[in-house]
Amino acid sequence: MTSNDRGANTHNYGGVWGNVNSNNVNQYNFQGPTINVTVQHLEAARKVAQHQPRRDPASAVGRASELSALKSELEHHPCVAITGVGGIGKSTLAAMLGADSAAYTHRCWRNLSESATDFSTFIQAALATLGLSFDPREMPQPSEQAEHLAQILHDNPDVRLLIVLDNFESTIAQDGSLALGWRELLDHAAHNFGPSRLLITSRELPLLPQGQEPRHFSLSGLSLTDGLALLRQLGVTAGPADLATTITRSGGHPLALRFLADLITNEDYTLAQLLHEPIWDERNVERLLDKIYQTLALDQQQTLSYFSLFDRPTTPDTISGTLANLPDPPQGWNEQTIRRHATTLTARSLLDNAADRYTIHPIVRAYAYDLLGDAAPYHAAAASYFQQKYHRTHTDAHSHPALNLADMEPLLDAYAHLLAAEEYDTAANLLYGTPLEYMSGDKGVALYELLERWSDLSRSPTMLEHLANAPTGTLNDSYRAVTLGNLGSSYYNMGEYDKAIDYHARHLELATKIGDIAGQSHALGNLGITYRSLRDYDKATKYHTHQLELAQQMGDIQDQANSLDNLGLAYDRWGEYHKAIDYFTRTLELAQQMGDIQGQTKALGNLGIAYHRLGEYPQAIYFHSRYLELARQIGDQRGQANAIGNLGSTYDALGQYPEALNYYQQARAIFKRIGANQFVALTDENIARTQRQMAQAASS
Repeated sequence: MTSNDRGANTHNYGGVWGNVNSNNVNQYNFQGPTINVTVQHLEAARKVAQHQPRRDPASAVGRASELSALKSELEHHPCVAITGVGGIGKSTLAAMLGADSAAYTHRCWRNLSESATDFSTFIQAALATLGLSFDPREMPQPSEQAEHLAQILHDNPDVRLLIVLDNFESTIAQDGSLALGWRELLDHAAHNFGPSRLLITSRELPLLPQGQEPRHFSLSGLSLTDGLALLRQLGVTAGPADLATTITRSGGHPLALRFLADLITNEDYTLAQLLHEPIWDERNVERLLDKIYQTLALDQQQTLSYFSLFDRPTTPDTISGTLANLPDPPQGWNEQTIRRHATTLTARSLLDNAADRYTIHPIVRAYAYDLLGDAAPYHAAAASYFQQKYHRTHTDAHSHPALNLADMEPLLDAYAHLLAAEEYDTAANLLYGTPLEYMSGDKGVALYELLERWSDLSRSPTMLEHLANAPTGTLNDSYRAVTLGNLGSSYYNMGEYDKAIDYHARHLELATKIGDIAGQSHALGNLGITYRSLRDYDKATKYHTHQLELAQQMGDIQDQANSLDNLGLAYDRWGEYHKAIDYFTRTLELAQQMGDIQGQTKALGNLGIAYHRLGEYPQAIYFHSRYLELARQIGDQRGQANAIGNLGSTYDALGQYPEALNYYQQARAIFKRIGANQFVALTDENIARTQRQMAQAASS
């Protein structure tokens, strides 16, 4: 799919609410495109898998004093961070707290090292723990999502939710900053969570302003008593002096002690021999791991490396399916063989197993992955396997489309593996060019468009950054241009306007270089929209005027309508309502010329709002009524609610409160029916205010 087919939307970035007159009426200012989705479809999109701790806390040994101290910290501090080196037991201690404490009514565990984890999905999981659903399309900015969760927890003191964010270092950038949403979450957790608590585990802490830092709980190795108990449980017997020396030299590192016990139990080593080995330094865990690896059979070594390809719990059939997709598949490898080797590796503390889903510790994964050699063919094979897995249940994009994010997880896994294989063009084709469903007119809808539909916004930058910054010559320029534009749109939706401008400017530069006029138009439109949001209306109108000139040069009526609409919106925000009306009128004329009913409804709504702002209420009512008529004609429930709500706002401004209340109640019913809960709440504000005004009028 070329950049002519797939660019960031230049109509607008969606509807917004704002106070538009002296009465502070919440007006239904939906000036962007809307999507008609059934309630059932929305509920399907909200489903999110809950994570579980990697290791059963019941198998943990010791840490009683640390657990008691951690409980005390959480009693006095709402946000606590367990820090320590890899493998020291941070996750285990957090899991022990969640399993043992009776202080919480609900618990939510998220492993942030898994590739499918992002801020929007975390918010969905946290709210699902409380029995609440959440649609990110109603609240796309991560900062707002963090505030939304905090508000719910603050307003419900009977809810005591424990949130554990494991491997939090995955959200920290190289410069120490936090990815979108997480910074605001920590701030809210420190001040607005009520009796609920946030516990994070991390190898490092982010750089945060004073007052936003979580309470620091540093975890070191096992105590002598706990270390002795672990060695006894693992079957290590020796003199007290040697055992104490072992714990001291290992720093009480639980993983080091497990590896040492494995060498004694499964190989011909004694503790005395190992104490004389040159392995006792700050890298003792890796050195013990290397000794274990050298004792493994070749097939077991290969199995460990195969599991290192995956960053989430993996089943033997995933490994066998991956191997089967290699150009020269190895012989004798099947699901049963892999499971047998995985069972041995689990017994030797190299894997963890829960319900035939195997997890590899980050330290072990890094070691085994390095020994794999050229991993690209394996990642490409894994990508093929995951695509086959998707198509086994979605055999035809017409009759078996993807219904929710969970449906698309195999394709997201495939995309991640294609990036790891550095097959950037293939990854881009999966993202933009492979239809997963068909809309009316037989228009194919690809993976990225579905992610946009379900507003998995905080995942988008992570998915797109690697593609946009692929080495020169490894990605088609058209795909790179599209990706730059989509990154700009993603950052815009998350309120990161400086980043949005940077990526849209790069999109414009590349589109100009390759002679892609449609791409230039998209980039100009999105730059104009971003500057409009920054209230730099002079720049906004200049970019949109250039956008219009290109659209006219191409003879593209739809793009001309987009450009005129954007100019109208910019002048509307600038307070130049007569100019805005002129551009919206021209937009309406082009939409009528094309037979674009959706475009007509949008233009009619914008005209109604502009006339409302001029105080020309009869004209506003006329255009909102036409908007409502067309929305009903095409079955656009969201559009109907918008038009009805705007009619209520106009009658409210006229002081005709019974009529306004009637329209507000009709709008509320539709918003409620389609699951637009944010707008239900805002409509409730309008209803309550109108009722107060009616009561005041009656008493005067």
